[in-house]
Amino acid sequence: LYKNSIEYAQKSLYTPLYQIWQEDYKHGKYTTDKPDSEEKLHTSLKQLEKLEKLCVTKIYEWKNNGDLINHPKLSFILYVWKCWENEEAVQKFIQENIRTDIQFINFIEKFLSYSTIYSDTVSKSPKMDNKTLDEFLDKSQTEIRIRKILDEKIELTPSQKIALEKYIENIKPKQR
Repeated sequence: LYKNSIEYAQKSLYTPLYQIWQEDYKHGKYTTDKPDSEEKLHTSLKQLEKLEKLCVTKIYEWKNNGDLINHPKLSFILYVWKCWENEEAVQKFIQENIRTDIQFINFIEKFLSYSTIYSDTVSKSPKMDNKTLDEFLDKSQTEIRIRKILDEKIELTPSQKIALEKYIENIKPKQR
């Protein structure tokens, strides 16, 4: 079942990767939690390793056809790719896709999400995932490059502007 969902994934790369990531957790990988009992596991460790390799193959398909960089769940995909293959492969992909300022801005924007706040009205609050982004880019170089872009007043979409500003806002020490 998992194998088919990975092999035939065309419109979403995230779903099969997330399913295998959940299996990793059930086996106790990437966590200090106790693994699930044998009865609750859907796969053996050997099967899971094969599924992870199949996922990495699928990531390369998306990378090679140009769809990976535009995936809305890029941050998660990069994270699992790093765990399942290696950091060098992920870094090579990132460096190829942040050469220009526009590419860099688009990449940073992938780490912006919105929380929905319900009160008398419904609103969305932007949240920048600096922690995950900093796992892929050098924090000090990212800050320098973002500040330069903001200072140059490059034309940005509202979402891009929020992403860059939130990144800078998140690295400032909090005043208490």
